[in-house]
Amino acid sequence: MSNTKPIDKIERFPVEASFFEGSNEDKSWVNTSISKVYEKDGKWHRTNNFSGNDLLKLNAMMPDVIARQHELETGQPQEENQGSNMDELRERAQNRRARSQGQAQDQGHSL
Repeated sequence: MSNTKPIDKIERFPVEASFFEGSNEDKSWVNTSISKVYEKDGKWHRTNNFSGNDLLKLNAMMPDVIARQHELETGQPQEENQGSNMDELRERAQNRRARSQGQAQDQGHSL
């Protein structure tokens, strides 16, 4: 993806989400890269490390990022209530993590 230009961006300085199109013989998809830009010694740099304030900006822009990714992948706007129920999303994530921990413990590993 580093040599490919994004097909779209959402920017909330200094945080940005860049959308990249990928494809193979069978299908196409959209990947999203989240990064932060900063200036140091008069030069602009990009990083994937975020401060607490950056994470607040990222959190606020995630509904827009998810909706735009959906729109780019399907060609249709995301339904207003689709993906916006954070309690449901949080519960699903916790259930996946619990299953992963259970599988790791079954195999003698710990997370």
